Amino acid sequence: MPLVTSSAEPSRRAIDAARRSIEDRRAGLRSSLINAAAALVVTILSAVILKELKSVLQPLFIAVFLFYVAGPAVDQLVRRRIPYGISYLLVLSIFAALSVAGLSLVADRVDELARRLPEFQTRLQEIAISTAGGVTEDLPFFRRHTRSFAAHLDLVKPLAGATAGFLSRLLEWLSASLLVIFYLAFLIQERRFFPKRLVSVFGPERAGRIRAAGERINSNIARYIYIKLLASALSAGLALGVMLAFGLDFALLWTAIVFVANFIPYVGSIIGFLLPIGMGVMQFTEPWKVLTLSGALIAIDLFVGNYWEPRVCGQKLNLSPVVVLFSLALWGWLWGVTGLILAVPITVSMVFVFENISYTRSLAILLAHRAPDDRPAA
Repeated sequence: MPLVTSSAEPSRRAIDAARRSIEDRRAGLRSSLINAAAALVVTILSAVILKELKSVLQPLFIAVFLFYVAGPAVDQLVRRRIPYGISYLLVLSIFAALSVAGLSLVADRVDELARRLPEFQTRLQEIAISTAGGVTEDLPFFRRHTRSFAAHLDLVKPLAGATAGFLSRLLEWLSASLLVIFYLAFLIQERRFFPKRLVSVFGPERAGRIRAAGERINSNIARYIYIKLLASALSAGLALGVMLAFGLDFALLWTAIVFVANFIPYVGSIIGFLLPIGMGVMQFTEPWKVLTLSGALIAIDLFVGNYWEPRVCGQKLNLSPVVVLFSLALWGWLWGVTGLILAVPITVSMVFVFENISYTRSLAILLAHRAPDDRPAA
């Protein structure tokens, strides 16, 4: 009888251990499912909030973006012994003047472009007919349909509606820019008192660690934004010089579009440079002018995007292409054109935050194109 008992006890313990292991796996799976469901609910709620409150949140995000530009500018003025209040009033005044002047200039150019739409339509019809006339008699089908396309070509109505909608959006952006400046004023003022509140809440030691992590995050974000602004300004400046040298119409409008579009990866610079190239096709009758203008603009895009910007950064943008495309789709759906412009800066900022928090560092590695250990030296 003791032998039976002694042999049964190990098997019973093994059964109990197996049962506990199964229960632990079930509990882990249940916890994972609950966490995944909670993350999905939070994501959906966040998307709904971002979409419904975009009139309030869009200016706030833009103000945060500009804060990383304005903050160092205010610090430079303070170092020159200009009082802090006067310094940030000067910076805000500059932003306000640039916003009003830039949007007014773009509105004037777009209005003039709308008035000249019939002229452009006639030019396109001439190009189509000329193309059809240059085709040999062996392709009568192509000749006939090209002439038919030219005869029925009507760009005035759709483009007039598009330009009218764009002008109405410019008025909205002008009013939104005032809200952006309002937010920016509070952000600049807040940065003076926030460190003291950190010490009051967390104590000197923990507040020091939080400040150190925050300074690393802010430094990375500010560096990215400054490099992107410089790259956009370099592309726009070089493009403006080329367009003025060729006497291209609406050069300032195309320059503004090149500057803004450079913030949209992959497709932004293509769209930004295709518009002045299309203008050159309609304006110039000499093929060599069109080809030279196109070649010069494409060379600028390749130089800035594939040489200058990666060289200054030390590397190309360390985001997975899938993540970039997903962020463009998501923020474009949420906030339209503004979302497309802000998509990558927001995503890059999130990655910088995740990299500096131990709990989310693995998520930053998943979003990156290369793991941090695989990055080339700057």
